[in-house]
Amino acid sequence: MVINNPSPDNITTFNISFRFSLKGSVVAFVVAARFILLYTTTNNEKQRDALNFTATAVTTSIAGVTAFYALQSLKQNTALQESLKEAEEQK
Repeated sequence: MVINNPSPDNITTFNISFRFSLKGSVVAFVVAARFILLYTTTNNEKQRDALNFTATAVTTSIAGVTAFYALQSLKQNTALQESLKEAEEQK
């Protein structure tokens, strides 16, 4: 038995979709592999510090971009819920 609840105030399902580029994933893997190789093969402390800084900077940048897209997704979801609520009220 399927219960159809059209009220936007009662959220019964939550759909999440992820889109990613396989090319982007491969490039990220290659870059990460090179950094790991450089880090493990060098004994120079300055180079290791530079690699640590680079990894931290890249990770922070990725986290910022992820937060931006999460906020965009939340805004779109809110707008959709509001439009569904308005459509229900007009019925």
